[in-house]
Amino acid sequence: MQTFTTETAVSARKSQNTSSSLTALIVAGVLHALVIGGLAIWYLAGPEPSEPELIVSSPVGDLMQRVKPKKELSNVIKQAPAAPSSQMTKVITSRAAVSAIAVPDAPDMTLDTVDLGVGFGDGFGAGMGLGGDGFGSSGGPPKGSPLADRCSPKDRARRLAEGGGTSETEAAVVKGLEWLKTQQASDGSWGRSNRAAMTGLALLAYLGHCETYDSPQYAETVRKAILYLAELALNNDGKITTREGHAWVYEHGIGTYAICEAYSLLRYGKKRFPHIDQLKEAINMAMPIIINGQNHDGGWVYEYEGSEWYKETSGKQGAKGNGDTSVAGWHMQALKAATLTGMEFKNLKRTIREGIKFIQSVQGPQGGFGYRSRGDRYSLAGVGALAQQMLSGSSSSIRRAVKFILKHEVKIGAPDANIYGWYYGAQACFQRGGRDWEKWNTMFRDQVVAHQSPDGSWPFEGGEGASSSTAPGAGDAAVYRTSLFVLMLEVYYRYLPATE
Repeated sequence: MQTFTTETAVSARKSQNTSSSLTALIVAGVLHALVIGGLAIWYLAGPEPSEPELIVSSPVGDLMQRVKPKKELSNVIKQAPAAPSSQMTKVITSRAAVSAIAVPDAPDMTLDTVDLGVGFGDGFGAGMGLGGDGFGSSGGPPKGSPLADRCSPKDRARRLAEGGGTSETEAAVVKGLEWLKTQQASDGSWGRSNRAAMTGLALLAYLGHCETYDSPQYAETVRKAILYLAELALNNDGKITTREGHAWVYEHGIGTYAICEAYSLLRYGKKRFPHIDQLKEAINMAMPIIINGQNHDGGWVYEYEGSEWYKETSGKQGAKGNGDTSVAGWHMQALKAATLTGMEFKNLKRTIREGIKFIQSVQGPQGGFGYRSRGDRYSLAGVGALAQQMLSGSSSSIRRAVKFILKHEVKIGAPDANIYGWYYGAQACFQRGGRDWEKWNTMFRDQVVAHQSPDGSWPFEGGEGASSSTAPGAGDAAVYRTSLFVLMLEVYYRYLPATE
């Protein structure tokens, strides 16, 4: 019995040892297989590169700073150039009759001749048209959107003819865009003294023609401009400016408006804009500056309410309690553009309501608008009317403003010629439609086209004795004028009539 037990135990131990050896061999084999497989995958895929640092430079103060690659917006995407985006002009019969049209839903922007350190001038547009044969976001905004039908060549041709535009006005738009393309710097900017503002205006002119990231003719031009403005915001705590001093508030309003317009069109494109997330981030950084910086009376002032400049000058220069209508106009355009992005911004609706109240508080007895108090400045009449048309202001106030605007003759070469007043006057009258628009378009359209230079730019609009309302700084005037005139001539198709 004892022998049997011993032999059985020995046999059991041998069996156990054999089983353990087999298990160890199997485990080792599996581990080797996993290691070999992992090495094979690593070899085929290549080692993951380490995350680099990118130094993003900007002309704004000392903005040279190290940022994560998520803010790198510089990978080049080039497309083969196509024929100019105005084959549509062949569809339009020459000199379409001026027709009475209904009021569109969303107008454009502003700037007056005030002291920005360089006499920064007037006006700018809400950019985003209907496109052409080379139009941009061919997918287009959905029906019912405030941006609907802006990128349809057929609808654009119809709107141009119905609104009183001609093949000549459309040809002038394309010539202007071609000239602007030749003036763009390698970093995507325009201008010298006010680069953020000039880039915003030029970009709006392209968006007004529905030239976006999908555009065969201007995709690279538009892409570089968007990235230039977005990088300014991303690398400067949301501020879109290349200026120091209080003038940066103007640049920020224009730049924010432009990138909001761009985002609204890019989100509908067939091809996803590779930097759409960074563009959205830039907007989310820029908009709170406008909302939080609103003056307590509903307007906006230099450096925004709450800034050190504001605190130092309150009560000394009339800053406190006196918003600036010119500054307010630009910022209310940015607010409108923000509403079209589909993004949410805290206190946006309240800011719009307070802005409308401020605009109405400075309207003069004749229907015009004042600068910091009630008045009847012609250059600001369109500002007040457009702000209310865009953001649901008083119809009686708008009617009085348009009546005041139409009392003044539009005449290029006159001593009182003012592109700022014309631009906003054009927008306000178009919004009113009917006889108001017919009267404006009749005296305005043909002389603006005739005034264009052969190279596609526009020279100074004033005559002898006139002060240049379009000289925002050395080297900026030509870009400024051309952008504004292009935007004016895009008015025919930029917005849908309210009846549609």
